[in-house]
Amino acid sequence: MLKKLTLGLMAVLSTSAVMAAGFGAQDAGVYELVTLKNNQPAGLSGIQMRLTHQNGRWAMDGKDGTLKGAAKNQWQNICSTSNCDFQASTGSQLQAIFPQLAQMKKADDIGCIQNQVQAFCRFDSKAQKGYTSYMMVALQSKPPVQMILQRQE
Repeated sequence: MLKKLTLGLMAVLSTSAVMAAGFGAQDAGVYELVTLKNNQPAGLSGIQMRLTHQNGRWAMDGKDGTLKGAAKNQWQNICSTSNCDFQASTGSQLQAIFPQLAQMKKADDIGCIQNQVQAFCRFDSKAQKGYTSYMMVALQSKPPVQMILQRQE
């Protein structure tokens, strides 16, 4: 009995570790691109992404508060191709996005969803329980360009 209980508890704990960086409905929201100065966060850019989750599918819209005229602050679909569906990133895809993945996993549980153009990643800190950060990665660039996001709502 104790062996079954221990195995069951181990399964629950390992599942929660995987789910810690998994995406769920709690990750839907608005995120703003953080500007950097001397490789340090320097403020918010005015460029926002809205991540939504409906009927099991993830979608992203964007708006640019720095534009002039009618387009300013208008939510727009940021993907104009048929390859826009976000899927959970595989281990090999995560390794391609983050060459230092093994080192990064020492500090954070990492999970991403991605399409052909970009990845949206969640980092759950192992040192600061309850602290979650987000990043968007442009996959078309070589190497991929990583952009820090701040959750707005």
